[in-house]
Amino acid sequence: MKISKISTQKKNKQRYNVFVDYNGREEFAFGVHEDLLIRFNLRKGLELTDKQVREIKQQDAIYQYYTLSINYLSYRMRAKSEIAEYLKGKEATPEAIETVIHKLEEEKLVDDLQFSKAYVRTKMNTSTKGPNKIKQELILKKIPEAYVEEAMSEYSSEIEVEKVIKMLKKKFASSSRKNHFNNS
Repeated sequence: MKISKISTQKKNKQRYNVFVDYNGREEFAFGVHEDLLIRFNLRKGLELTDKQVREIKQQDAIYQYYTLSINYLSYRMRAKSEIAEYLKGKEATPEAIETVIHKLEEEKLVDDLQFSKAYVRTKMNTSTKGPNKIKQELILKKIPEAYVEEAMSEYSSEIEVEKVIKMLKKKFASSSRKNHFNNS
């Protein structure tokens, strides 16, 4: 099939529609991001095999999943399993998910060890959850056991005792206020 026309998409100026000549008629073949347009040197008059078209479509899908993942990561750090689940929800193939996660790891945008450490620190400072509950949450996020153990080393028994004392003081203060109001 021969490319007969390439036009910019109306809603996204970084994406292009590629049309081919099919039995004398111009038909839409596929949409592609400008990076892939350049990488595959797509231009009017270029002959494409079915295999090349499949490869371009596959690379474009991976590019779109990668872009979605970057956006998903823009809100907070994520575990690899969270990204995989997110992409699965976007109907990505297992191969596309693996490719995207590998690329994110290479770019140091996804790191389960760093995620685990940050997760433990955040939960330690912002919640009343103890180390066992936090550890359980990390395991549910499919974090490797060695990473969980290393991250949990940040939650010392001294910190746990401080949190329990603080919680008891708070509980005691609120119950003594209730008693004070009830006795009035």
